Amino acid sequence: MSKKIVVVGASGTLGRAITGNLEKDHEVIRAGRSGSDLILDASNLEQLQTAFSELGSIDALVSCIGTVPFTPFMDTAPEDFNQGLLNKFGHQANLVRAALPRLSAGGSITLTSGILADEPLVRASCAASANMALHGFTMAIAAEQLGKARINCISPSVVEDSVEKYGSFFDGFPVTMMPDLITAYRRSIFGPITGKVIRC
Repeated sequence: MSKKIVVVGASGTLGRAITGNLEKDHEVIRAGRSGSDLILDASNLEQLQTAFSELGSIDALVSCIGTVPFTPFMDTAPEDFNQGLLNKFGHQANLVRAALPRLSAGGSITLTSGILADEPLVRASCAASANMALHGFTMAIAAEQLGKARINCISPSVVEDSVEKYGSFFDGFPVTMMPDLITAYRRSIFGPITGKVIRC
């Protein structure tokens, strides 16, 4: 049965791949800051709540957002570090807060973290911190919403379509292939699991 799925960050590398797969058999609403079906500002909770209210009921939310600074901790201005945490963790938390009241019974939310939660790099203190926060948040919200909504977090390594751009940061790391990534997201969206960090 076709589901109504909102993909936030649909114009990015992950979002494009996920959207391209899901829209073959589901109603996919592409969301983002620009160039999308639905314009969202994840930093503005009131705007998010209004946008989701206008959408009506949805079956799933997928979030692929969050940029962080890649600089040594002591060289990162406190405001830049804190903004990175907001971008990666806080804004995804805002999406959850806005989407939960509009989620159909048993619907799913899928967040995105990354391998740096488990395998931190030099210059990746902000990314590691935000990703770990997302993992704890996922488990906590899953417990709160048990029996009502599901929430999981996808934690990929550097994805194959981003190797050219980011590969130098991840020398020696496994590469997440796109088919494996899409399988992980589909498992979260359509499977029975909740509160899981799916590493791929």
